[in-house]
Amino acid sequence: MGSGFGNWLNSLVVQLPLLIVCAIGLVEVLRRYTQQPEAARRVLFAFALLLVDAVILSGIVFGLIASTASQPQNLTWINLLITGVGLGRNLIHAWAVWLLFRTIFPALAKPSPSWLRRLIGALVGLVVGALLAIIVGDPLAEAAGISNFEGARGFFVVFALVPLMALAGSVAGAILSGFSFRAGSDTP
Repeated sequence: MGSGFGNWLNSLVVQLPLLIVCAIGLVEVLRRYTQQPEAARRVLFAFALLLVDAVILSGIVFGLIASTASQPQNLTWINLLITGVGLGRNLIHAWAVWLLFRTIFPALAKPSPSWLRRLIGALVGLVVGALLAIIVGDPLAEAAGISNFEGARGFFVVFALVPLMALAGSVAGAILSGFSFRAGSDTP
C-alpha cells in the first residue's frame, strides 16, 4: 500500500499546477495589497485556504489511508473520517471560490435577505445536530443504560436522538442566524 508520507508527496507532485498558481497568486496579491486592501485580503485568504487544502488536508487523508493497513479493525471509523475530511475540503473550496466571486463581483457582497440567512442557518444547524447525534449518540445511549441487545442502542440513536438533535440544531441555527443578521445591520 505504501507509506502515507510517500503518497502525500506524490499527491503534492500531482497538485503542482495548483500549488504554482496559488504561489503566483499570493505573490501578486501581496504586491497589490496597498492599492486595494479589501480585495487583496479576500483573495489572500482564498489562496491561503486552497494551499491549506492542498498541503495539509491531503496529508491527513493519506495518513488515514495508510493507517488502515496497521488497524484494519477500525476501517469503518477511518472511512467516516476520510469522508469528513472530504466534506471539509469541499467546504474550503466553496469558501475560497465564494471569496473570489465576492472580489470579482462586488455586488455579491450585499447582505442577503433575512429569510435566506435563516434558511441557511437552519440547514447548517440540521447537519451539525445530526452529526453531533451520530458522534455522541452511542455513549449517551450507553450512559442512559440502553442495552445493545438486538441493536436497541442503534435504534435509539437513529430513530430518537438523530431526529431530535437535528431538529434542535435546525431551530438553533435559524434563531442564531437571525440574531447575527440583526447584529450586522439596523434592519431585520
